[in-house]
Formats: sequence, C-alpha cells, structure tokens
Amino acid sequence: MEQVDIIRIPRYVSSEPHAKELIYQLEGFGDASTSAYAEVVYLVVKSQTGTQIQLIASKTRVPP
Repeated sequence: MEQVDIIRIPRYVSSEPHAKELIYQLEGFGDASTSAYAEVVYLVVKSQTGTQIQLIASKTRVPP
C-alpha cells in the first residue's frame, strides 16, 4: 500500500503525432464459468517505431 500513489492509469488514448502509418486494433478477451465471468478490451496501436497497448475497459461479475 505504500506504493499505491505511484500507480498511473492514463485516461486518454494517444499515439505518436507524427507517425504516418498507424494500425489500430481493438482486442477483446473474455472468459466465463457458472460462477463468474470477466472481460477486457485493449487498444493496440502499431507504428513503424513500435507497438503501444492501452487498457480501454474491463469488467468482472459474480452471480448473486
């Protein structure tokens, strides 16, 4: 808990401003059972200099 103040979660999605060729992909994953389910969505931005992956949304549920 002492390091909780150094955790940073970006609230925006950005990419390299001068990159000419960018490839955007939304990747979604999910898993479920009779007792719970989970989902996650990532944005993958590919450019000539590398790949950036950003978490967009996630959700977990347990039935009542």
